[in-house]
Amino acid sequence: MAKTGELPDGSREYFMESINCLHHQLFRAAVVAVWSGFIHVFTETLKKSGRIPDDGEGNQGPTISSLEKMTDFALLEKAEKVGFIKKREMRELQGYLAVRNRCAHFSETTPPGLNQALGVAEALLTRVITYSRSD
Repeated sequence: MAKTGELPDGSREYFMESINCLHHQLFRAAVVAVWSGFIHVFTETLKKSGRIPDDGEGNQGPTISSLEKMTDFALLEKAEKVGFIKKREMRELQGYLAVRNRCAHFSETTPPGLNQALGVAEALLTRVITYSRSD
């Protein structure tokens, strides 16, 4: 992120798509899009936090470049382990990830309604605003 309050490249489009999906009552797609934008901002903010070592020889465990290859669940766990987020926040975000997964890989589950989709979007966008202000 170049300046405080700016979003990483590409993330704004995810959020605009999510809002468009909500407008057209495409709640599954809205949840998937807002999660995609959130996790992009989350990953970029975690990279810039200095809590994950740069790429280079001798580093044990995940490095900055390996964050992109982690599952979202593993990324949240790593962020908690290095103190970027608290355990309570990790559990909350894992709950939103579970909703996202149900929306993206649905079979017999009931699709989210307007209230649930709006709730997920509000919670994740609130965090994005917080992350972009702390940069």
